[in-house]
Amino acid sequence: MPTNTCRPRAAPGSRATRRVWPWARAPWAGRTCCATPSAPISKCRPCIRAWVSDSPAPIPKAARSGPTRRVRRSLFARSSTFDAAMMETRMSANPEPPRRIYIDAVSDSSRWDAFVPRAGDIVVSTPPKSGTTWTQGILAMLIAGDPEVDAQTSMKSPWIDINIRDLDEVMARLAAQQHRRQVKTHTPFDGIPFWPQIRYVTVYRHPIDVHFSYRKHLANMARDVGQTPLSENPSESFKEFLEEDVDHRGLGPILDHYLCTLAREPRENLIRLHYADMLRDLPSAVASLAAHVGIAHSTEVMAAITNAATFASMKANAERFTPSAGQGFWKADAGFFDSATSNKWEGQLTAGDLAAYDAKVDAVLSPEERAWLEWGNAPRQ
Repeated sequence: MPTNTCRPRAAPGSRATRRVWPWARAPWAGRTCCATPSAPISKCRPCIRAWVSDSPAPIPKAARSGPTRRVRRSLFARSSTFDAAMMETRMSANPEPPRRIYIDAVSDSSRWDAFVPRAGDIVVSTPPKSGTTWTQGILAMLIAGDPEVDAQTSMKSPWIDINIRDLDEVMARLAAQQHRRQVKTHTPFDGIPFWPQIRYVTVYRHPIDVHFSYRKHLANMARDVGQTPLSENPSESFKEFLEEDVDHRGLGPILDHYLCTLAREPRENLIRLHYADMLRDLPSAVASLAAHVGIAHSTEVMAAITNAATFASMKANAERFTPSAGQGFWKADAGFFDSATSNKWEGQLTAGDLAAYDAKVDAVLSPEERAWLEWGNAPRQ
């Protein structure tokens, strides 16, 4: 397996259970040219345009059947003013392709092969329990210009990689949307395509807070999605957190995700936010997010959106903001929004636990990188 400079990998013989595969092909790899069957699409500009846009150029034979073509055509149907305007900006024929595939019990990053982008799409990429739903809720209100919008994040702005939902159905729901779209992923940037016409948003949170939030998250699940239960003893589950190499429960993947983001920067279409900064100054965070995605509203509307984006407001409106709300996925939909606090580990971890954490993080991050990952731009607590 080739070395990936942005990802510290688990040592041979470790407890890593996540499969990470090399990946170096664009979505049209293996297709044949419309004019010269022996030539790859990547050498034919009209074929590339036909594959990634609504260009009238011929569509390769290999793309004329099956769900991929049906989704492609419906995604680019010019059925609204929004679509007509957005499609005037052609998507890049050469996105930076993913270098790896990430597969675990919950997700499979190769599902991104089915995603056909529109210029202006927004991708929210975060480690789990780091502010994903909070950010998506803010974006839903900004896109609609309405603090009362029914966000329905799991249905309207889906997690592309999750493997418990039918991929064709997810793509069809995205295809039917006539407004500005957003999607989410927990996959690092070396595992998803990167287009210059898409806006990317990352959010991070103190890794130990992530773990303690995940403990509550797992306890609130009413359905089994293949996640192994954690020890009820905080110190024991924390040891698992330090050793696990699984995207949804380990320290390693959080550090991996962060380093991949740092390796991408600086990019005009990428913004990096921090949970602590959002807690400390939500109006500034909402304004930064709006500016990044190119959305402007009146002062009154922005104030109303910011007020609706507070933790208390989202918890009180869990039926609109909790992923899969009303579907029996959670024991309590409002329980998805637990406490929005930091330093959750105080009084629950030993000095040895924290020393082990320090050693893991300091082996990977510089002091400056670690300070930002844990506390953002806020003073260390």
